Amino acid sequence: MSWTDIAGIKPLLLPPGLLLVLALLGAVRGGRRGRQLAATAIGVLVLLSLPITSRILMQWVEGDWSQQGAQDGAVAPVPPAAIIVLAGDYRSFALEYGEASVGPLSLMRLRHGAFLHRTTGLPIAVSGGGTPPEYRPSLGHAMRIVLERDFTVPVRWVEDGSRNTAENARDVSRLLAADGIGSAYLVTHAFHMRRAVLAFATTGIVVRPAPVDGLSRASSLRAGDFLPEASALVMSSFAAHEAAGLVWYRLVAAVATMTRR
Repeated sequence: MSWTDIAGIKPLLLPPGLLLVLALLGAVRGGRRGRQLAATAIGVLVLLSLPITSRILMQWVEGDWSQQGAQDGAVAPVPPAAIIVLAGDYRSFALEYGEASVGPLSLMRLRHGAFLHRTTGLPIAVSGGGTPPEYRPSLGHAMRIVLERDFTVPVRWVEDGSRNTAENARDVSRLLAADGIGSAYLVTHAFHMRRAVLAFATTGIVVRPAPVDGLSRASSLRAGDFLPEASALVMSSFAAHEAAGLVWYRLVAAVATMTRR
């Protein structure tokens, strides 16, 4: 079982869905303990909606990726020979284009991939699956369309069968390895980089992080950082998702190690 295999209930296992469920359970239960549960859940929900909270969470999730672009031991020993761009999100139908297309997170990653290509001349691999069969084009091919049509950047490899980051790493690494590629730049958001690098650790492809959008490295504090914002709750949700993903990956790795013994 993978983290994606429980995608149907994942929204209820992470904020804000989890907190709303707890608040509802507290209200239904009633009594002192029920009210305490509901109040606590709502309080945490408000806390997560504060920009100062989301920034702190993002600082932990991002680590040093957004400032350094690499971490000790994670830098490829030889120069990267390709650029890997991981998908972020998907629009099942973009009215303005008359077809499915990438979402804003994916678009940011593709832009950085195009920049790296123009800077280095290295070929690009895009990796993005998880879209239902009836959606056309698939996420991976939607990424290719954007790079080639909108950024005029060629794409050499397209991987569109993966369902999660671990499968992104496994499947795109196989494509690159088949062409003799052993190291590559890895493009994804800074908040996703730790988990992505962890996913590539056992693939045989050594990656050099090329993070996008270090959200935690904001300017100095402002009064609005202590007032609830919907965007801050979204960022806190991203951080919670990444934290859960890191725990899951490490648990799977630990179980695999014990099994081999």
